[in-house]
Amino acid sequence: MVALDSHNEKCSVYPGEFIPRLKMEDIAGEMNREHKVPIPAPRVNVSELTECFKIEVEVPGVNRDDFYISADKNFLSVTVFHKGYPETEQGNFQLHEFDCNCSYRHILLPENADAGFAVAEYKAGVLYVYIPKTDHPLKQAPARIVVY
Repeated sequence: MVALDSHNEKCSVYPGEFIPRLKMEDIAGEMNREHKVPIPAPRVNVSELTECFKIEVEVPGVNRDDFYISADKNFLSVTVFHKGYPETEQGNFQLHEFDCNCSYRHILLPENADAGFAVAEYKAGVLYVYIPKTDHPLKQAPARIVVY
């Protein structure tokens, strides 16, 4: 039996070439910028299904291209970098939180999660990440997860 490597160019689970819109320099710059309010962490639900782990992340008002999702060892990192907020008029705000363009969340994964074959989709303001289970804990290389 031939072992398949999902990270090999000749055998890819993704159709075509994926060119990310986000650049790590942009994300790092926004995260280091001083914000008027603390950067909010998106709320998360993690559930265990028969074949996989289902992770739901609440992030309304963004596009699927605004996500940078990666898995390294047993951590899933979800970063949202949204540049599309309109400039707000100067006013007397009681509460003003729309200027925060970046948020992130790190999620500890179980040892039997195989993030190399994770699938993500974004719909109705919720990011869904499905990570298959494996029978044997794996030493995984860092993986980038594409949002469909």
